[in-house]
Amino acid sequence: NCSSCRAPLPVDSVYRTCHTCRQQVTATGRRQPSQTIPAAYISQLSHLRPLVLGRIDKEYPHCYALH
Repeated sequence: NCSSCRAPLPVDSVYRTCHTCRQQVTATGRRQPSQTIPAAYISQLSHLRPLVLGRIDKEYPHCYALH
């Protein structure tokens, strides 16, 4: 079924929308993304630097934890 108007699509269709809906989108100049962006998407991922904390080799006597 068409994702916009729910009209039946041909079995071998490679589209998620029917021809009529695709024509309407083309005529109006609107384009909707074919895939939604996931909730955890980070668009600036390539700009992130790795977090380097250094060595964890100091043991604190009051809690015996390594810091």
